Amino acid sequence: MSPKLLAVISVFVGGLVGTSLRLGLDQLFPHAMGGTGGSFGWFAYAPLSGEVFISPGDHPTAGYVALTDVVVRASASIAWSTVVVNLVGSLVLGFLVAWLWRLPSTPAWLKTGLGTGLLGSFTTFSAIAVNVVDSVSLDNIGVALAALGLSLVGGILAAWAGLALGSWHADISQTARTRRMLDAIPDADLVPTPQASRGSSAPTKPIATAPIPDSGVDQ
Repeated sequence: MSPKLLAVISVFVGGLVGTSLRLGLDQLFPHAMGGTGGSFGWFAYAPLSGEVFISPGDHPTAGYVALTDVVVRASASIAWSTVVVNLVGSLVLGFLVAWLWRLPSTPAWLKTGLGTGLLGSFTTFSAIAVNVVDSVSLDNIGVALAALGLSLVGGILAAWAGLALGSWHADISQTARTRRMLDAIPDADLVPTPQASRGSSAPTKPIATAPIPDSGVDQ
């Protein structure tokens, strides 16, 4: 299979996994709930009619008034689930770049699948932008600044922490590999000999040297 095809497949599979993880994490956070409606992420629903609305103006009915209240109150607060997925994604990406990306054995298609596919679909900046715009339109400047600041500043700090953790893990892994290599070397192959290293007067093993070829020039 060609590397390009592997990269396409890895991005597709990673995108499915990342989107599913984001939807699952989204359910861990409470959303604004109305008396006759509720919300699922950025979507809202009216259980009495069973209809789903995404933006105002989709359905001019009396039941839409309560649904609009759900959407407005949801937009008036920070989208915590979106902030969390962005922070987690930044942390994980920094860790992978500092550790897995540095390994010579890591194939390019795996980097593409994990970075662009999985983490690219898991994180989102457009949802934060929508949260900021909606908050500004409702004169909630504090909410808008908080959502933007948490995503930008928090994302940078999370990425830095991920890089630091990844570098620490890479150093520990390299040290462990070096110790395993040294442990695999027989003691007889070490110079000087164990007796000499303990200060014994026993002679060390002679080190064979290759003869120096005659250059033909008188000294």
